[in-house]
Amino acid sequence: MLAKHKKGSKVKRTSLAKDENIAVATFFPVFLTTKTQELLHCCVGEDVSAENPLKLLQKDDIISDMKTRAGVSDFHPAKHIILDYPEEELLLVYDNNFQYGQNFFLVTTQEAKEKLLNSKKEVAGLEKQDIEVDDEEELTHFEYHTPEPQPWFSLGSEMEIEELTQIVSQQKLVVRATRAMKFFGKPISFSDLDPTDPRAGVVNCAPYEDATHTLSRLQMDCAVQASPVLNNNYSQTAWRYPRNAHTQYCPRMLTETERTTIQKSHEFIEFLTSRARRMVLALQQNYIVDVFSDEWVALPGKEELVERRSDDQLKEIQSFIDPTFSKDESITCIHWHPTLHDVVVLSIMEPLPFDEHVKQTTQSVPSRLLVWQFSDPAQPKVLLESVAGTYCFEFCPSDQNLIAGGCRNGQIVLWDITSHTHRLMKQKTEKVKDSIAATETGLKEVCKPPSEKQCAASSTESGHHMSVTDVHWLPGYYKLSCFGVPLMNKTKLCLQLLSCSVDGTILFWDIRPAKSAEPLERRRLSEKGGVKTRRLKYLDLKCHPLFKVSVPSLSGGSDCSLTCLSLHIDTEKSSQAKEARKVLDNVDYADLQQPPLCNAKILDDIVTNIFVGTKDGEVVSTSWRLQKDSGGKFTSSKPHFVIPTHHGSIVTMERSPFCCDLLLCVGGDSFSLWKEGVQDGALQVSRCETHLYTSGCWSPSRPAIFFLGRSDGMLEVWDLLEEPTPIKFHNVTSSAVTNIRVQMAFSEPQVT
Repeated sequence: MLAKHKKGSKVKRTSLAKDENIAVATFFPVFLTTKTQELLHCCVGEDVSAENPLKLLQKDDIISDMKTRAGVSDFHPAKHIILDYPEEELLLVYDNNFQYGQNFFLVTTQEAKEKLLNSKKEVAGLEKQDIEVDDEEELTHFEYHTPEPQPWFSLGSEMEIEELTQIVSQQKLVVRATRAMKFFGKPISFSDLDPTDPRAGVVNCAPYEDATHTLSRLQMDCAVQASPVLNNNYSQTAWRYPRNAHTQYCPRMLTETERTTIQKSHEFIEFLTSRARRMVLALQQNYIVDVFSDEWVALPGKEELVERRSDDQLKEIQSFIDPTFSKDESITCIHWHPTLHDVVVLSIMEPLPFDEHVKQTTQSVPSRLLVWQFSDPAQPKVLLESVAGTYCFEFCPSDQNLIAGGCRNGQIVLWDITSHTHRLMKQKTEKVKDSIAATETGLKEVCKPPSEKQCAASSTESGHHMSVTDVHWLPGYYKLSCFGVPLMNKTKLCLQLLSCSVDGTILFWDIRPAKSAEPLERRRLSEKGGVKTRRLKYLDLKCHPLFKVSVPSLSGGSDCSLTCLSLHIDTEKSSQAKEARKVLDNVDYADLQQPPLCNAKILDDIVTNIFVGTKDGEVVSTSWRLQKDSGGKFTSSKPHFVIPTHHGSIVTMERSPFCCDLLLCVGGDSFSLWKEGVQDGALQVSRCETHLYTSGCWSPSRPAIFFLGRSDGMLEVWDLLEEPTPIKFHNVTSSAVTNIRVQMAFSEPQVT
């Protein structure tokens, strides 16, 4: 039952906040939280209420609260009022109706404080007298009725409840602990055990980075087909040749219009024209040897005897031993003679690591190049001497009697073996059996081989400051200006070469004199008088580089240490230049002065990019053309990319003889394949092996085959068309295989 007043009844209240004698400006509203009310003992309903809203607070308690909680204190907005208040007690009034916007307000003046405290009794009396109830008060009675159920309408609250509901998605872990029956009923005590304790039976597997399982991005064109996840199990069977069970049944064919467009395109015709000569040579090989026959079918399998597997190994044809000149030395570079297939030239140095060679660049240690011939494997035929250790060398493509080499002290040296070549050609058809028999039996003394000193060397001041690691001749169908601009070469002779060093620079050299070192008439008179000077004598200690290209490191600091380089050589243009070259014997390069640049024709179709390998395993692609900087000075152009690929020094960077834009890079414990024009990275990087690779070389007869030499003396044969593992191993020597060269002689390759 509920009681209620009549319409005629009156309810009258007087608020402290609306007292006409008190100004509104004397009140400062504050909001006090429950925690603050408990601290100051002014809790609503207990200490203050609507009937008793006044509460006196100590000023020190309020200041202590502000110091303790700082800006979080509820009295912080009234900080200046509290500090300036003159008395020790402040009056706090509970605002039940939130007339001033908060649940409490402070009285800021003493006059208002006294009025409110004095009128407290009067306010209480007024509140009792304000309520006047008429004499004729009637009570209205209500009866309670049970409410009828209403239909439920969804407003979206069940979705929020479902999101907050925790659903167990994993199975619960059940641990079962058992003990012997004799321990039943006894108390159980658990304790912690260190994982390193042997009683724990735990093996600690520390995280580490596995270098053999690295993700590498390959550039390849392959089809992708979605397939369900299958789990194949087998028993008592061996899946020797895994193959993908999901294949493409319908081939992707070009339309007739697309085929006609491709066949008539300029790129397709140029490709066929450039590869026609190489294809003819390959077809000639097919008449002699069937390259498509599978020779591995005749080889024994794993189930057969081990003794029958000796037929599939590489066999040694010839070995050269010299206890006099090459004892306790290592071979740093080796090359076959361009025309004499039975002549091999190699350079020897101390068997020191690469870092030790770099440290000893200032030492001038005499070195030799040994010229060997198959007819006399007991001793070298010719000794080519140089003032410093020769690390690398190469034959001139247009002059087989000219050899350029790079020394450990940074010099470039030149040898002229014209007189020795004629003698070797005479001995090619003769078999010197007497010298071989004399060496084996010791009954006859072998004649001492002739020696040839270097005919010219570069200047020590303007050359490399550290060891020269690679030397290459530029092809004869172009030449370079002093700014790296390709120009037409009318003589078709190879007159320029480039070299790289561990000092981070690539130098370009020209064997022609800028000005004739000796007048032509004076030189002819000296020759008539019997005094004949050697070729290239005018270059001795006077040759300066044409221009220099600097290769920065990956970190952007000092230049990186270069170990090998490779430049683009168009085989078709090179063969055309060889055919158009005049037949010259014993060319006098002093007469070939450098013409002015204004008379030379600029060639825009020459590829000026070179690939360089570094000691830190980085592959660098850059251009040799110099560019102007903001100040107008010619400087080296920025590299196209510098990509760290190998975990060790790069020892070989060689282009494929079939595709001049495909490179083989060998270094550290892996090898990689690169394609010129692709700047995203290598096409393929092999996995990291347990041994180190020390050399590499392409096969001149099979495009997919290459050879790799290892530090343990093993030779690996790889075929890119087969599995990603070597197809053949051969133990060459007990020491490292430092260099590999393949020579085609009588349609049969020879490996040294």
